[in-house]
Order: sequence, then C-alpha cells, then structure tokens
Amino acid sequence: MLLNLPPSWIDRLCEASSSNMLRFGNTSGTFWEGEGDLILNDDFFGGENVEFSFNREQVRLLKNVRWSFKPSFNSAEGLILKVNIKHPSLRWKNKKSIYISYDSVKLPAGNLNLKKLEIGRVGGLLGTINPKFVFSASWSNIKMSKIDNKGEDFDMIFKLNDFETSLSNFKPLGSYRFDLKSKNSQFFWSVNAKPGSIIKIVGKGQIVDSLVGRVKLKCTRYCEYLVSLLEVVGRKNGEEYEVFFGG
Repeated sequence: MLLNLPPSWIDRLCEASSSNMLRFGNTSGTFWEGEGDLILNDDFFGGENVEFSFNREQVRLLKNVRWSFKPSFNSAEGLILKVNIKHPSLRWKNKKSIYISYDSVKLPAGNLNLKKLEIGRVGGLLGTINPKFVFSASWSNIKMSKIDNKGEDFDMIFKLNDFETSLSNFKPLGSYRFDLKSKNSQFFWSVNAKPGSIIKIVGKGQIVDSLVGRVKLKCTRYCEYLVSLLEVVGRKNGEEYEVFFGG
C-alpha cells in the first residue's frame, strides 16, 4: 500500500510546509515519483478557508515539476528521504538532492529563475496592487532542525525585476532585491531598490514568528502621478512613505 501512495500526498506535504500558501495540482504518478504544477493558493491570500481545488485560472509558478522520493535508513539519523526535484527553471548546485530526516531538512544551494509573474489573481492586497515582475531567487546550503528550530547560517536572495502594477501607468516602476539571512538561529531581512528605480525602497528587520521591521518608499521622479499608489502602500512621513510590520 505504501508503494502506491497517490500524488495528492505531495500536495498535503506542500500545504503543511508552506502554511497553505503553496499547493500542487494537476498531479500524476505516485507520491514516490510523479509530476505536477506548483501553484499559489489564492484562498491563502484572499483570507478564505475553503477546500483547495485545482483550476486553470490559478497562478502556476512552475508547470510540470518532476519529483522522486527514495527512502533509506541509517543508525545515526534513522529514516531519511532523498528528494529530487527537477524543472528547467530550477538549478541545484552540483546536482545535489534534498534530504529529509526526522529532525532536520537539508536543502542544497541553488537558484530559481521565472518569467514574468502576474499574481494579482490571488486576491487580497495583491489583487488590488496587481503586481507583475520577473522573479529570481538564489540560496546557499540550508539546514534546519525541526526539533529545536535551529540550523546552520544561510543566505537567500530574491529579486523582483521590472516591477509594475495596474495602479500606475509607469512601467516598470523599478527592480528590487530582498535578502534573507540566518545567523545564530536568528532571521534578518532587508530590501533595496536597484539604482534608477522610479520608486526607491529601503527596509530591514527580523522574522520573529512573523515579519518585523520597517520599509521606506520614496519616489525619485514623476512624484505627482504616484501619490495615490504610495498612499495605498504606506503612511506618509515627510517626503517618504513608511510601512511597519509586526511590533
């Protein structure tokens, strides 16, 4: 029976590990080896609590993702799952695998590059802003413990290039970089705008159960046309607009 676990179990695993933000749909094969689409769950962003169902209108981050799970056992770590995930947009350093054991997850260094994303369909605030951008991410080796919530230091970089929104006729508004660092089991984040961006963004903070920190936004040109957009996002403070997270 274990050999014939359905691919829907991959969706359950994705749901649990992403707090229901990411789901797998259009799946085929089995839990151990199969294929499916990685989806942004619009119910998560819309604040609704309804049963997830796959449809063609959802935002699919990656189509036709292939996966395989291979179990093994050793006396030190017990049961270990070796996970291989393959997609043309995803690159793992040295073609290494993900390892999941009872008390830890090990993710090898890699990078992800996506074409322009249009994620306004997920609703909520994103539905209002209707952002579009070219997305890329890169990360170092990551090891996290599921028991004491500790792990090794790591760095992650997320880039939103050629960012635009339906709330502004100026396209693109800019390109932005979000850094996430883990140091001594603490998480720190920062965000900055690429030089030449119409809207300059600078911010930093920590992640303590949730996002904590402050972001400042300032227009560098065409300011008279961007007031409405900036007022939707932040609170005016002099020439800048501020957004506060957490405490």
